Amino acid sequence: MHNQSKSGGSRSSLIKIRLYFERSIYAKSLKGARYSILFDLTVVVTVVLTIVQILKAIGVVVTAAAVVVVTVVLVIVVVVVVVTVVVVVLVVVVLLLVVVVVVTGSSIVSVVVEVVVVVAVVIIVVVIVVVVVDKRRAKAVISNY
Repeated sequence: MHNQSKSGGSRSSLIKIRLYFERSIYAKSLKGARYSILFDLTVVVTVVLTIVQILKAIGVVVTAAAVVVVTVVLVIVVVVVVVTVVVVVLVVVVLLLVVVVVVTGSSIVSVVVEVVVVVAVVIIVVVIVVVVVDKRRAKAVISNY
């Protein structure tokens, strides 16, 4: 327990705040909070991958290092800081729109259509993941009783 005070209790309090929010938002037990973080990470990874695809389509060179850095930063933001995934996704999408329009000079309509398609795919993937996780959890709960 000594080394915990050395690192400073700020991180653990952040996590406590995070869990409090998770519980209030998802209205689940601590076990549920773990799942919601898993769900968050799924969204982050999916979003990053879709961004990479869009940038590649535009013709921007994307290095693996950049992808890793962005993913890690987003994961830290989502897991440590109290931010719901929806906010992250919205911010990312808006930034993407701006970048795409500036870089390509293409009409905003075609870009919006592209982004909407991507977001739809992300949502579908996340829903599938959540359904699968929920099914597994339901099985686990049933087998526990």
